[in-house]
Amino acid sequence: HNQAGTHSATKQWYQRRVRGQQIMLNLVVSVLLLARAAAAAVDLDGASVDMLRHHGESGTNGTVFIKTPSTGRSGLVCAAGVDSKTAELLCNRAGYKYLIGYNSTLEYPYDALECDTMIEREMSVLAANLTCPGDATDLGNCTALPAGDSCDVDTALWLDCTNDDGVFWRLTNVTLAHNQAGTHNATDLEVGGNFGTVLITMSNVRTGEEKTGLVKYTYDTDTLRALCYFTGHGVVKYPSKARARNVRARGSSKISCGYILQNKTKFALKQMDCEDPQYSYNNNRLSQCRFTAVEPEDTISIGDALWLKCN
Repeated sequence: HNQAGTHSATKQWYQRRVRGQQIMLNLVVSVLLLARAAAAAVDLDGASVDMLRHHGESGTNGTVFIKTPSTGRSGLVCAAGVDSKTAELLCNRAGYKYLIGYNSTLEYPYDALECDTMIEREMSVLAANLTCPGDATDLGNCTALPAGDSCDVDTALWLDCTNDDGVFWRLTNVTLAHNQAGTHNATDLEVGGNFGTVLITMSNVRTGEEKTGLVKYTYDTDTLRALCYFTGHGVVKYPSKARARNVRARGSSKISCGYILQNKTKFALKQMDCEDPQYSYNNNRLSQCRFTAVEPEDTISIGDALWLKCN
């Protein structure tokens, strides 16, 4: 209290005291909220990642199962909110270089981790809202919250990963090419005719890289007919084929050795398998052909390149 008529100093002192108490209260509340948030977050630092399929078997794809070393807890991850960056980091932590795809487990009813196994192993969903910043390089840079009622095992995350870069390559074009022996500039190559050495073009859907190369000789009639069809010569019943070494070097009938050396032309495919375009529903789609790309360690003679004539 104060004596009537005296108020200045004591009133200011009271106001400062109230403001100080309010600031202290706000600070305590903020600390408590931060502590609560930290306690609620799922610690992903050092977490192990596995993909589980039917009977709980591990594979390159399956329902994502994580285990956190800091708490020893383990479980599934909600699919909602996961983007490609987060999915890629999960693949990396599981030991794979590349992400093929991701979705909800509900979309894979035949291969998914089944209910009986989850009951037997007492599995549940551990983490929700799993997100990683764009510059994240490790799962430890990501954040997640306890799942609670956010999702259930039916909408848990399914992941498909691989170490094989070959799955990202697509066949985009094929042509028959030849050049006059003794000429070797890129402009000397003649393409679009009905005969020549087979050149295939491939593109990588992950990196955007494109490459063109030779195809190893095949005697498969369906594939040869398909190649004639894809090069614009219709359905050819009896295409002529040969190994490049058996086609005369003089004149302009195949891609010459000089051109191959000068332009560093290499093999792209060591195997190719297409359906007969006369009977296939996908007869106008080069992408439907199955193939095996050449690996760095493969050694194929230039003489074994496929030569084709469509007449």
